[in-house]
Amino acid sequence: MPDKPEHGIIILQPFANEIIDGTKKEEFRTKQIPKSYINIPLYLLSESKILGIIKFTNSKRMSTSKTDFFVWTIELIQKFKKPIEYKHKNGCRVWVRNVNQIQTKLELDA
Repeated sequence: MPDKPEHGIIILQPFANEIIDGTKKEEFRTKQIPKSYINIPLYLLSESKILGIIKFTNSKRMSTSKTDFFVWTIELIQKFKKPIEYKHKNGCRVWVRNVNQIQTKLELDA
């Protein structure tokens, strides 16, 4: 079983399910990933559920003629058999700190 993460990232559907299913390997964002979140396990959060554990292994800057963006490489570490309900503090938009302290139930039954 992987190490229990402390933090998580919120990803909207259907993209979160694509990551859990292994079909989405990259996340495209307008901002660089914080260096403290590279190569550490993170909970994958979506619609008030913890779907599994992922980590971002790399982030690279890309450009088009109109904009710059970042590509975050995703590694799926663990998919939970059953998503786990949780609640986070109001105001969380992308990163949720201390998920293991705020979740109501955590059963890593992969």
